Amino acid sequence: MHPIPTKKLLAKHYKPYRKDVVIATKFGCKDARPAVGLDSRSETIRRIVTEASLKD
Repeated sequence: MHPIPTKKLLAKHYKPYRKDVVIATKFGCKDARPAVGLDSRSETIRRIVTEASLKD
């Protein structure tokens, strides 16, 4: 195990860019509801990322 937890390391490094950066570590829930199930297939992830990038 790394001596510094990953989340703390990322938080420290990206602190100056906090308003400009979004780090998504967990996704793949169907309809954005974990109770419905997971779908972490690469084609699903690409679609979700593409749709989100087109909203900006």
